[in-house]
Amino acid sequence: MNMQLFLEQLGQYSPTLLEKIGAGKTFYVDPTNGGATGGGLTPLAATTLLTTAKGKLTTGRNDQIKLVAGATAVSLAAAFDWSLNCSHLHGEGSSSLINSRARIGQSANFSPFMTFSGYGNTFKDFYTMHGRGSATNVIGHYITGSRNKFERVHFGGPMHATEAGTATYRLIKIGPSAAELEFVDCLFGIDTIPLTAAVSLMEFEAGGSCRIRFTNCTWLCAVNAAGGQGSTFLKFNAGMGEGYIDFRGCKFINIGSAALTLGIDGTGLGNLKLYFDNHPFAGVTNVCTAGTKANVFFPTSAGLLSTNPA
Repeated sequence: MNMQLFLEQLGQYSPTLLEKIGAGKTFYVDPTNGGATGGGLTPLAATTLLTTAKGKLTTGRNDQIKLVAGATAVSLAAAFDWSLNCSHLHGEGSSSLINSRARIGQSANFSPFMTFSGYGNTFKDFYTMHGRGSATNVIGHYITGSRNKFERVHFGGPMHATEAGTATYRLIKIGPSAAELEFVDCLFGIDTIPLTAAVSLMEFEAGGSCRIRFTNCTWLCAVNAAGGQGSTFLKFNAGMGEGYIDFRGCKFINIGSAALTLGIDGTGLGNLKLYFDNHPFAGVTNVCTAGTKANVFFPTSAGLLSTNPA
């Protein structure tokens, strides 16, 4: 039963009481039907601006924003940082993972596009679209906060050939303090803009110990020519700390006509271990180099995990 309804039936409901027990306020963002001056507390008074709604949240109170699906996307004009803790951003009204109609784009060039620096937050059921034709848009999503959960989020990019041809492009960058993250049913990348330079869909910065779990997630790209064959799904910078990343039911797919040389650039893995429960790579020549093979574990025919990437 809805907590508010339950308390109303007891005759004990008040907004203050509800917030105290962890179910904070809800604000609505509707870029199609809302208004720039809307307060956001009801769907009929929805604001069109994600930044306005975010400014109304109280960190640590489990307030949430519902991003309403429709014909129009939210468009960010400047870098966006979710610095709140225990606050939530959820799409509403669109069940599709790929190209969800609850979506966020950009109307100017800046990097990073979106930063997630707070902790204990949940993000679900929306689509982000990074890239609009500038080599300055090199970082899509920068995750620096810990203990966050992303569920059914399509991290889209690069959305333009210019970013797809910029070697420093990273769709996702995970900072050294971003540990104990969880990703469920997420999609990283697109297959409609071929990569023409050696980009990385996801880069892990030096010093991170990770402890991250990915469940039923997909990394997706298209490479059709030699220029993009140096791209990787995962890149680890030198100096990674001890820890692990658990990949459960995940897939790494290059649908293009030219194979990636490596699926994983594990140069900086150090003592960090990667565990896969299947052989999920398609469109790659080698999962990783022989020198980093000892850190990458796959199931054997007996079901045991062993360092045998194919």
